Amino acid sequence: MTGWSLLGHTPGHSGFLVASEQEKLLVWGDLIHVPEIQVSRPEVTMTFDVNPVEAEKTRKELFEEASRHQFPIAGMHVDFPSFARIVKKKPNLQAFTGTVELHTLN
Repeated sequence: MTGWSLLGHTPGHSGFLVASEQEKLLVWGDLIHVPEIQVSRPEVTMTFDVNPVEAEKTRKELFEEASRHQFPIAGMHVDFPSFARIVKKKPNLQAFTGTVELHTLN
């Protein structure tokens, strides 16, 4: 298990990459609040983000990493079944679970 500092939401906010030899899972805590919007528009922040600029930067970096490596993510505010993958499609990032599209924004 590897801890990731997820700056911007609250002081000390962290995520964890849980890995075995074959599989990985990223648990990202409260990185997003409204996935239907923030996955494709990470610049959208909430009053819960104590440092909105840092929160946006953290989301962009983590979304890019998750889409590049295609590991599943889990965390607060991710719809049932609470697991998804971030997929990069032009022009936006989108989150999918299995073959069912969870969140997109045109």
